[in-house]
Amino acid sequence: MKENTYRRSNIILFTVLAVIVIAAFSVGIYLFLSSDEPKPVISNGTDSYETTEGITAEPFTETVPITDEIKTTMPPETEPPIEPTFEEQAQAKLDKTLAEIIAWIGEAVPTYKTVEETDTEGNITVPSEEYKPPVAFYYQDIKSGCIMAYNADHIFYTASIIKEPYVLWALGEIEKAEAEGTAEGTKYDVDSIFVYTEDKYKSGSGIIQKAEFGTAYAYYDLLRLAITESDNVAFAELRNIYGRSGFNAFSESIGVNNSIKSLYSASAREMGAYLAETYRFFESGSKYAEMLKSWMLDTNHRIMIPSAVSPSKAANKYGWDLEAYHDMAIVFDENPYLLVIMTELDNGSQADNRFIRDLVGKINTAHREIIGGAE
Repeated sequence: MKENTYRRSNIILFTVLAVIVIAAFSVGIYLFLSSDEPKPVISNGTDSYETTEGITAEPFTETVPITDEIKTTMPPETEPPIEPTFEEQAQAKLDKTLAEIIAWIGEAVPTYKTVEETDTEGNITVPSEEYKPPVAFYYQDIKSGCIMAYNADHIFYTASIIKEPYVLWALGEIEKAEAEGTAEGTKYDVDSIFVYTEDKYKSGSGIIQKAEFGTAYAYYDLLRLAITESDNVAFAELRNIYGRSGFNAFSESIGVNNSIKSLYSASAREMGAYLAETYRFFESGSKYAEMLKSWMLDTNHRIMIPSAVSPSKAANKYGWDLEAYHDMAIVFDENPYLLVIMTELDNGSQADNRFIRDLVGKINTAHREIIGGAE
């Protein structure tokens, strides 16, 4: 009886404990399933993990704030220095040389004297005074575009150097007319004839003025002689034949304005613009371009630029008149360049020529040493 009672008590106790354990386990399962925290899943070889909703999230990475201590060890974010181009370096050197040349000009330019004025009795009313005539130059390297210029916007009386750009323009018009088949029998026909007569006489430079009246010249000869001999009769007739309006339009297209206002007025910079067009014409290699080049390499006055740059060849055109003594040229060496010298050194003396050649020599030396081009 007691034994049965004892067994019954044990059974009841075991049952109660079993119920408690099952209840505790059930509560644990419930709490686990109801949690919002993501559950780990079996690794598939990636660092991602899945939420209970099946959404893949990015792996957690810890960010470390950049402290002042760390910042000091980081290199500054600076742009690497930009190396100056050859053109920039060359221009800087030319600028320095220009300053030296300008200082030299101030000392070396020949001194002139004004003419004293007197009254009817011979008394001096205005005494003679010493002065230095204006001087200007414009240099430009063709390849790099580097420039040296002094007094380059001063307006001079151009004298005969204006003949070259006018002939350049006329040859371009002739070339166009021939290409279009409209030249024959017109003013663009270079075989057309001009007859020299007394009313066509012009003094000054040239050879036609010395010819007999009635002598015939083809338009081609007028173009050639205007360059090689700076012939005044030839140039006057060319202006009659081809006029001014077309030349003015050509001048305006390249930024030359003073020659439009007056054919015989321009600055060294403007004459440089004409020379740049001349070089472009040469580069075309056309029949008339080759003609003009050969004429300019064979001009009759070569004691300024051509003499100073020898043995390099120079295609030049000079001009000489009252208050005008100029030369301009395309100098051909390894690096061709343009050079215009304009002055009022109208004596054309040995001293004037020596000064101009020395000036050209300094510019030529700077070109060769800085740009390059010695033969």
